Amino acid sequence: MPKTLLLTGADGFLGTHLTSEFTRQGWTVYGLVRNCREKRLPPGLAGCFEYSLASGAAEEALRIRADMVIHAAFQTRGAADAESGPTNLRSTTMLIEQFQRAHFIFISSMSAHDGALSHYGRSKRQIERAIDLDECLAIRPGFVIGPGGIFQRLAQTLSRTRIAPMPYGGSLPIQTADVEELARAIEQLASVRATGLCNFGEVTPVSIATFYRSVVEWMGKRISLFPVPGAPILLLARLMEQCGVPLPLTSENLLGLKGLIHQPVEPTVAKIGWQPSSLSEILNRYDPRTIVG
Repeated sequence: MPKTLLLTGADGFLGTHLTSEFTRQGWTVYGLVRNCREKRLPPGLAGCFEYSLASGAAEEALRIRADMVIHAAFQTRGAADAESGPTNLRSTTMLIEQFQRAHFIFISSMSAHDGALSHYGRSKRQIERAIDLDECLAIRPGFVIGPGGIFQRLAQTLSRTRIAPMPYGGSLPIQTADVEELARAIEQLASVRATGLCNFGEVTPVSIATFYRSVVEWMGKRISLFPVPGAPILLLARLMEQCGVPLPLTSENLLGLKGLIHQPVEPTVAKIGWQPSSLSEILNRYDPRTIVG
């Protein structure tokens, strides 16, 4: 039986892979995108409708009889992320109200937990608390690896340097997730209309130091990595943001790193029937030239 998905943020890094995976599995996918006529949209979309986090989906989108709504769009404003929290919460509750007949999936993050330090993590956690997880699904990906997103910016920055600091001493745990595997897992969970809270990423975390060294080795670069306290790096990032300097890792990213904890993924593994790849397995899947350039 044909199934119909409405996807916010369809033009984004994860949204592109979700579009590909869901269409491959026989879904009809419609994108909800801001200024969709001006965006490069992924192939496979059956159509695209205007979408705003502030005002919700366009009237035309409301006529679609969606079986599933996936909310992958999220507003971030760097150092001013605290201002975006209410907007993100309202946008989520508005989508649920606009498409009451559809099953709802919220793309959260492993940064979202009760001890989160970043505005991003706290905002995601606030939304998790606000939605009915007996009826909806919130999925928390780990650090997503693939040709795009924060990982691509980080890899490109590392490729241009000979010395790189590892904030917070390099000892904090990080769980990575392959973007293609993540899209596959979300489609599986959507197909069975899973509910609750699901973490997705490698079962055993690695340290930030191991993560950095693995990425450098994968790129074939010779870069000196050294651990540094997080506080001065965070202060420097905030000062540069105030001056309008674009950064590969923002102050929000650094706070997200500081707040990293190990999130159990075994319940998700039991639901999907397979185990996510490890960091080394994920990196071996990609040619660094396609990501670093």
